[in-house]
Amino acid sequence: MGECVHKAMGSLHGKEVSWDDFLPSLSYVIVECNRPHILIEVEYMMELLEPSWLGGE
Repeated sequence: MGECVHKAMGSLHGKEVSWDDFLPSLSYVIVECNRPHILIEVEYMMELLEPSWLGGE
């Protein structure tokens, strides 16, 4: 899904897409997909992440 959003935003035309533009677009696509179990899936994925990865830079 992320790759499709990235391509739609112009990466195919050699344009750089920043995270400041990409993340809101990806969030919009996820919301519009209307996946009924998205919160359960997010919680599951968060449990799989290494806690040290969740910190900022």
